[in-house]
Amino acid sequence: MHEEYLLIASIVGVVSDHERTLVVPAKQNFEGLIKAGWDVIDRDFDEIAFLEWRKTAVEYLTETLGPDHYYTKHFSNEVLQAEAVGVLSGTGLLSAAREQRINCDSQLRSTLGM
Repeated sequence: MHEEYLLIASIVGVVSDHERTLVVPAKQNFEGLIKAGWDVIDRDFDEIAFLEWRKTAVEYLTETLGPDHYYTKHFSNEVLQAEAVGVLSGTGLLSAAREQRINCDSQLRSTLGM
């Protein structure tokens, strides 16, 4: 099965596509957003890549968990700058949210006898 990807590019002056392109899964999911966070780190904390990743992650957390969920609020308030601490915190929060989602889905299936 092939997963579709969305290339988010921003051209500022004359730069290569590699320097200004962040690959985020077109179908947003935790794994893709975590990988995209690591891509921001690999790109030496490129500001544009960081802002696109952050925006996409906040939208996904809001849609998936709701605007008032702890992880949505914490991500929005703590992941503010393209620095190691912010990106690492963000990928950690996405990982924790993914695990919580997996556990809740498991518990629901168990409760329903599925």
